[in-house]
Amino acid sequence: MWRSTEFGLIIGRGDIVTIKKEVKHAVRDVSNLAFILGA
Repeated sequence: MWRSTEFGLIIGRGDIVTIKKEVKHAVRDVSNLAFILGA
Protein backbone atom coordinates (compact mmCIF):
# COMPACT_ATOMS: atom_id res chain seq x y z
CA MET A 1 0.00 0.00 0.00
CA TRP A 2 2.81 2.42 0.85
CA ARG A 3 4.60 1.45 -2.35
CA SER A 4 1.49 2.19 -4.39
CA THR A 5 1.10 5.59 -2.74
CA GLU A 6 4.71 6.54 -3.42
CA PHE A 7 4.35 5.31 -6.99
CA GLY A 8 1.28 7.50 -7.41
CA LEU A 9 3.03 10.56 -6.02
CA ILE A 10 5.93 10.02 -8.42
CA ILE A 11 3.64 9.65 -11.46
CA GLY A 12 1.50 12.67 -10.64
CA ARG A 13 -1.58 13.85 -8.84
CA GLY A 14 -3.97 12.63 -11.55
CA ASP A 15 -3.14 8.99 -10.86
CA ILE A 16 -3.48 9.27 -7.09
CA VAL A 17 -7.26 9.12 -7.50
CA THR A 18 -6.94 5.85 -9.42
CA ILE A 19 -4.68 4.41 -6.75
CA LYS A 20 -7.13 5.44 -4.03
CA LYS A 21 -9.86 3.57 -5.93
CA GLU A 22 -7.63 0.50 -6.18
CA VAL A 23 -6.85 0.67 -2.46
CA LYS A 24 -10.56 1.00 -1.69
CA HIS A 25 -11.31 -2.10 -3.78
CA ALA A 26 -8.47 -3.99 -2.10
CA VAL A 27 -9.77 -3.07 1.36
CA ARG A 28 -13.26 -4.20 0.33
CA ASP A 29 -11.91 -7.52 -0.98
CA VAL A 30 -9.97 -8.12 2.24
CA SER A 31 -13.08 -7.31 4.28
CA ASN A 32 -15.14 -9.76 2.22
CA LEU A 33 -12.48 -12.45 2.63
CA ALA A 34 -12.34 -11.87 6.39
CA PHE A 35 -16.13 -12.13 6.53
CA ILE A 36 -16.09 -15.42 4.58
CA LEU A 37 -13.35 -16.88 6.78
CA GLY A 38 -15.12 -15.69 9.92
CA ALA A 39 -18.52 -17.04 8.89
